[in-house]
Amino acid sequence: MDQAEIVNSIVGSLLEEPALVDDPGWDSFALVASVTPDVAGMSGYRYTGNDAGQPTPVRNTSLSLFRELQAATLGPNDQPWNVCIVKIERDTARGTVNFVYGDEEAAIWRINPANPRQLAENLRPQPADFIA
Repeated sequence: MDQAEIVNSIVGSLLEEPALVDDPGWDSFALVASVTPDVAGMSGYRYTGNDAGQPTPVRNTSLSLFRELQAATLGPNDQPWNVCIVKIERDTARGTVNFVYGDEEAAIWRINPANPRQLAENLRPQPADFIA
């Protein structure tokens, strides 16, 4: 698959996540996927209006899709990204994807016991994220 096909597969899979399907009230969703040779993980949050982001389990979306995307989107000097941020707007089903290269920048987006609320707020989708 090429990059666009992989991104479409990821967005489609996320829109089918039971936590999102079962909650009719959310209006946007954000996911941060961290993929390194040693560790991979995902943290997702759904948003309703201005309410705090709600942690959202991601069970059916495979990390292998993110590994495929990583291979298809190598950066300068064939450097893989460390973090991928996916944001989805429910009403339009539009998605956006951003990549974070380098360990220092990636550390900002990794969840840890001290930052889940701040991470959720930093990930909050904004209207400007979906401008074509």
